[in-house]
This record gives sequence, structure tokens and C-alpha cells, in this order.
Amino acid sequence: MRKTYLILFAFILIFTFKPIISVQCCHGDEFIERCTDCDQNDCFISRTFMMTRPVSHNIRAEQSLWHGLIYDKQDNGGSFQVTVMYQQSVRSPETAKYFTFGRKTLLRVIGDNVQPDYCYRDVRAEWLGLPSDFRGALSVDPEQRQFGCVLAYSKDLKTFFDHDFLQRFWFEVSLPLVAVENDMRLCQCDIINRSETFPHDIVDAFNQSDWRYAKMNGKLSCFNLAPLRVRFGGAFMSEGNNEIVSYTALLFPTGRGD
Repeated sequence: MRKTYLILFAFILIFTFKPIISVQCCHGDEFIERCTDCDQNDCFISRTFMMTRPVSHNIRAEQSLWHGLIYDKQDNGGSFQVTVMYQQSVRSPETAKYFTFGRKTLLRVIGDNVQPDYCYRDVRAEWLGLPSDFRGALSVDPEQRQFGCVLAYSKDLKTFFDHDFLQRFWFEVSLPLVAVENDMRLCQCDIINRSETFPHDIVDAFNQSDWRYAKMNGKLSCFNLAPLRVRFGGAFMSEGNNEIVSYTALLFPTGRGD
């Protein structure tokens, strides 16, 4: 019977393997084609969205403590676990460059009437609603924190079906609760000729009520239920530290759209 399990596992592994070519890069859990804009000397592109790794998508954190209970259960064939996770982004100039353009960490905001410096500006002050004689600079230092609590329950199928083939199969239901805090950490410097009306400076400009998705006005946080996950799998070998396991997962979205 064990030989049959090994052959089945090898068959699944061969037909589900997907090679990763060298021109791809990983953003979060998805592989996408590498951007070639900079190779064509077209670097004036900024991004407003970065896909980071969800704190609840961490197999090592989930299974490092209870993998033996999942794959080699005793007694009633069920296991329950609560996993607490925390992660924080690493501060790096490369992260700031991701949201700006030209691979710059400092962007100059200059109006049309600032002679002759307006020729060397990065952002036109009038675009931000600032006066034509305004001059300043902005930078960002993005930071993200995630806290997660995953409630998981695993149950062997042998407790429901008396069949030799199902002795090693199990199903699992996990419920992740996740809190996320984002902060672009907008900073301004070298401000000259502040406006007498709102917006007075760069910080005010990025906090205009008419700007719905372009705002940068401090920390934004959210606490919600992450996608509910149901897994079905089998432990084809579980002897000490030697384990061969395969599973299929279904995700049920729980988030709400704005």
C-alpha cells in the first residue's frame, strides 16, 4: 500500500511542476514578467500598488509546531491549532524608489514661475494645487505591519469512512484573522512660498478631500477575516522526520469591496 502512495505522489508532483524562467520576478506569491521599461531608458513610471506576502501565507509557521499531529494523528483523529504571526517590512531605499519614478528617493516639486529651476523639477506644483511660485521636495519611506491569528482544525477521513485507501487522507479548515497597517511615511523638505490657502504645502496637497486613492495622510489600518481555506490531502509517509504529503486547497474570499 505504501508503494502505491509513493507512485501516486510522484505522479502528482511531475504533472503539477511549473518551471520558473529567469526573466521573471516574484511580487508576493505571484510570478510576473520583469519590467523592461528601464532597459529602454523609460524610467518615468511610478506605482501605487505593491503586492506583499500575506502574513497568513506562511507554511513554515503553520506546520513547524504541529506537522506531526496533522500527518500522524492519534486517538480521535482530529487536531486543533492556534497560530499567532507577525511580520514587518524592511526599510530600504529600493522600496521608496518603487513608488516614485526615475529611481529617485527625493522628488522636487516646483512651480512654473520659479526660474530657472522649473526645468529641473520632477513634479509640477500646479498639478498638486500649489501656487506657481512654490518650491519644495518630497520623499516616502513606506512601512507595513501585519498581525495574524490562524485558527485551524484538521480531521482524518478514517474516522468517517472505513476504507484502507482513505486511511492516510485528511481535510483541514483554517480561519485566519489578519490586521494590516500601511504607512507611506510622506516627508517634505526645503519648502519655499507656502500657499496662503489650502493646500498650503506638499503634505496638505496629498490630503485633499477630492483625492480618493492618491491620498497619503498617515497610517491606514484594517482588521478583517482573510480568505477561509479548506484543504484536502494525504500523508503518504509519516515516520519520524520523514514525511511525504500532498494536498489541494480551496479558498473562499471573505473580504468586502469599497
